[in-house]
Amino acid sequence: MVENSRLRFRETVVFLVLCSLFTGVAVFVWTSPDSSVAKVVRSVGTTVGTASTTQTTAAAAPRPVAAAPTKAAAARPVTVVTRTIVEHTVVVHDVTAPAAAAPAHHTTAPASTPTPTAPKAPALVIPKKAALVSPSFRYDGVSTPEAPYDWKDLEIFSSAAKTAPNLLSWYVGWDKPYDPTVVAATWARGMLPMITWEPRPTVTPTGPGTDAGVNPDYTLESIIDGSHDAYIRQWAQAAAAQDYPLVLRFAHEMNGNWFPWSEQTNGNSAGQYVAAWRHVHDIFVAAGATNVIWLWSPNIDTWCGTCINTHSTPMAELYPGASYVDWVGLTGYYRKVVTNPDGSIKPATFANTFSSSVTELEAAAPGKRVLLSEIGATEVGGQKESWMQSVFAAVAADPNLLGLVWFDHSFDGNDWRIESSPAASDAWAAGVADSGGDYGSAFDVTAPVKAPQAVVTSPVGSAAVVFRRRSGRP
Repeated sequence: MVENSRLRFRETVVFLVLCSLFTGVAVFVWTSPDSSVAKVVRSVGTTVGTASTTQTTAAAAPRPVAAAPTKAAAARPVTVVTRTIVEHTVVVHDVTAPAAAAPAHHTTAPASTPTPTAPKAPALVIPKKAALVSPSFRYDGVSTPEAPYDWKDLEIFSSAAKTAPNLLSWYVGWDKPYDPTVVAATWARGMLPMITWEPRPTVTPTGPGTDAGVNPDYTLESIIDGSHDAYIRQWAQAAAAQDYPLVLRFAHEMNGNWFPWSEQTNGNSAGQYVAAWRHVHDIFVAAGATNVIWLWSPNIDTWCGTCINTHSTPMAELYPGASYVDWVGLTGYYRKVVTNPDGSIKPATFANTFSSSVTELEAAAPGKRVLLSEIGATEVGGQKESWMQSVFAAVAADPNLLGLVWFDHSFDGNDWRIESSPAASDAWAAGVADSGGDYGSAFDVTAPVKAPQAVVTSPVGSAAVVFRRRSGRP
């Protein structure tokens, strides 16, 4: 009896010890973060719990579930497991992410970040001066109120013209330095720059009580005696350093009496204009600015029976000489309706505006090609488009005429722009598109060709194609 009681006591103690050990192991497994058994158990528990979730839980946003990477895991790609609860079902998406970089030690200096290199602009392929002076095409140029400092007006003109011009003209006085940025910007748009360089301040007072033809600081004598040499030399050296071809239309319309470089005004005298021109030219040559195209550009002959100076100075008296000039030019406008002695309206034609002056110009500068370097027509009288058509036809018929430059401004009580009417816009667009005129649109200055020329006239915005020749004219 006693032996049986002792046996049952020992069995009870063993049972209690085994139960305690089992309970301890179970608690350890459940609470251990690295136990795969615990993961399985918890996964089962999560799945069972998910089956009892509400519809609100099913619409919950996805939650990423990922353990913190160990040092060993940081060196290889990490699998990111995203669990999304959809309709009470656990959906698993495995996404392979790039390997995380091992964290740097706190005492290590951060690596320096290299400065990003700005993208290099493609080099412009600019034609040589010789190809521009004697081209196989004609120039269709323009001057607008703001270009090349702002392109809005030029884009309006190009839209009306249905093509981009291949020459851009603008005006600079002797109080402004040479600006290589606008020269480069003009070439980048595929246009030959033409600067009308006026030996006087850029802004000159005009109007009642003023005389724009008089300025004692800018006489021809002050140019000849070297008073402006430092300024002229700065221009020459800057132009030579840039080495982009450009047209310099220096001291234009000198045969009239409205500018301070005219021999008829401002205390100037006969012979001084030629001396001043040669002085300026020689400074550029000394600076090595052989990229400059020199344009000598008088005004068409004028006659005013009531003026003090009743006639233009003869062109031959003002011509600097063949070695000082590359091109000759003319300024000419159809300013108003002109009547014949019998009261009939004189036709608005190239012949009536330019013919006698072209004859005089070619006699004064034999062998030089002629650019109609500043032209325009008024809308008053309704003959603007017919005058434009006549000018284009005359240029096409005369191989010595290089082309024309339109003054696209509204100025002095007249709207000279081709945008003044649809008829004027159409007349310009048709004239430039006429194959007999050999006009090109912009130069292709990015194509790596040996001798770039003007490109074929094409709608604005289309790709440029190198111009060869559009007609049978040699």
